[in-house]
Amino acid sequence: MDRVHAAAKGIFWKEDKILFLRYVIKGKMIIDLPGGRIEYGETPTDALKREILEELDEEIEIHEPAGTYWFFREIDGDQVICLCYESRFIRTDTEIRLTKDNKHIIDHLWLSKQELIDSEHACASLKELIKNIKT
Repeated sequence: MDRVHAAAKGIFWKEDKILFLRYVIKGKMIIDLPGGRIEYGETPTDALKREILEELDEEIEIHEPAGTYWFFREIDGDQVICLCYESRFIRTDTEIRLTKDNKHIIDHLWLSKQELIDSEHACASLKELIKNIKT
């Protein structure tokens, strides 16, 4: 059965670059923003804080909403609607560390807007969102 899921994603800047995670799902490389599924009863911002803690072991501050994007998951074809928020790490000396709990994340990347737009590994709606974000 086809389903629709909601996710919360963070946009983290380092100078003119944005943090992305690189995944391999069913042998396909995917670039996406950090964050993940909103669980039943959770607010989007609580979900984003939990997901970043799970993925990167970092606490964050969430600022204003930045927009939405969507994609169909490679793993099962379900649709995911992503609510994005400008965010920042609470610790300013943060070195990105991926937790071992997520077996699909292989590494992180700091990409400029143009580098993401030029990538063949990001979905079209994410590229459109990033293209229109004010730096």
